[in-house]
Amino acid sequence: MIKTKAFSTFIVCSILISGISNSYIFGMDEEKWNGELYDQHSQPQFEHGCRNLEDFNLDDATLTFGARFVELGCATANLAAHIAEKAPLANVVGIDPEENAIAFAQKKHEDIPNLRLRYGDARDFALTDKANLIVFYAALQWIPSTDHQAVFHTIARNMADKGILDMRTSAKRKSDNPDLILLAFLQTSLTAKWWPNFSQLLQKKLTLLDDENPLKETGSPLAFSSDAPEPTRENLSLIGQLVQHNSFASSTPETVKSLAENAKLEVVFLKENDEEYEYQNKEEFIPWLTNVIRAYGITESFGEKESEWISDGVDTYCDRYNKPTDGSIVYPRRVVRLIAHKEAT
Repeated sequence: MIKTKAFSTFIVCSILISGISNSYIFGMDEEKWNGELYDQHSQPQFEHGCRNLEDFNLDDATLTFGARFVELGCATANLAAHIAEKAPLANVVGIDPEENAIAFAQKKHEDIPNLRLRYGDARDFALTDKANLIVFYAALQWIPSTDHQAVFHTIARNMADKGILDMRTSAKRKSDNPDLILLAFLQTSLTAKWWPNFSQLLQKKLTLLDDENPLKETGSPLAFSSDAPEPTRENLSLIGQLVQHNSFASSTPETVKSLAENAKLEVVFLKENDEEYEYQNKEEFIPWLTNVIRAYGITESFGEKESEWISDGVDTYCDRYNKPTDGSIVYPRRVVRLIAHKEAT
């Protein structure tokens, strides 16, 4: 269990960001993020959230009596529902910027008496009662980096004195430790079969770049090539940067530490590590991955061939990088976890 000096006195109130909500994702429209699809295939994410929560005394009735738990960016609110059932004497609130996600979650969890769900945004939400524990999981990467500081300032404003923030987000990978899912899809796309569609995506990405962005000059020869470029390390790295530009904002430990400290929070724990999400088979993995890939804004150029392209990409991943041999699929993620607390004012 991770201990901090505030743990012995706080009343547990939490904000949990456990899912990906489309209104956070760089202006993505609601058709690109399917709440029901995410709900059906997000068990690994839910399990990781539950494991992190084991570090806190959420089942101690003396701490949770009358407390408020708020899941911000709740998606289908499974983690909020878990907490509401684990701490029946607490009042649990789920907040999400997508009205369709809230409607789905309300219907699914309508029988939990101490759980309420409402519309809101991580960048400017306001709580009536300030929180003593804020848990912020797997969502910061889907918010534009230009808004990250606003998120931390908003969190800090909503924390009680001696309140605690527990945050986990995707880590920025180094060149010798690439995202293997992304790498597999880039390798799939740099083939004669898929290059005509994929080059359209790259060309669109280039139009979104500022003229002074160096990616515009270095990426143009690749994007406008009539033939698929060679899948060299240099080309894959460059194209990967272009694909992720303005659609995914991974962080370094130093970045999130700075964000927290700028919001007047004291960092007491900071660690970067690998974690794995395991899916039983392709049929379970592909629907979840489809939801995530759509969030990148990648699939539009593939049109009706989207499903075939995703299936080919998963086949590439399984053939080259997947560890298990029993048909299951392991998706490795590099994450940063930070715990900080707010000093009494």
